[in-house]
Amino acid sequence: MRCSYIENKYLALSANRKSNTGSYDGEAYIEFCFNDDIKKIEFDIARWGLNEGFTGLDEYVTIKCSRTSGSVGETRKEIDPKSLTPLKDNPQRITVLINEGEHIRISIKVKPTSENRNKGRIILDNISIYY
Repeated sequence: MRCSYIENKYLALSANRKSNTGSYDGEAYIEFCFNDDIKKIEFDIARWGLNEGFTGLDEYVTIKCSRTSGSVGETRKEIDPKSLTPLKDNPQRITVLINEGEHIRISIKVKPTSENRNKGRIILDNISIYY
């Protein structure tokens, strides 16, 4: 999963770090599940810093909303992590309108490397979910 709350301020997803299973799968995510359909999600997002090792090749941040029981009515938005601001103290606001669904997954996927360093990081803040 590679998600943590750090510095008492940032929800960070770190995709380029060895997972709990010992593999370098290059993905980090957080999921939210609700009992009711979600209409919209808004959040602030940024790269942790300038040197996160993003290459832009097969790397993306995905916001996906679907039914908990499957992908019927799936809403999906992809963002190139290199396009995100590297200023974590001044993130950009993202709004995603949802077709239907009660399950949200925000993930980052990068080309994994064999180094055990916290790179490929994005931060999320001020998450608002409307239903």
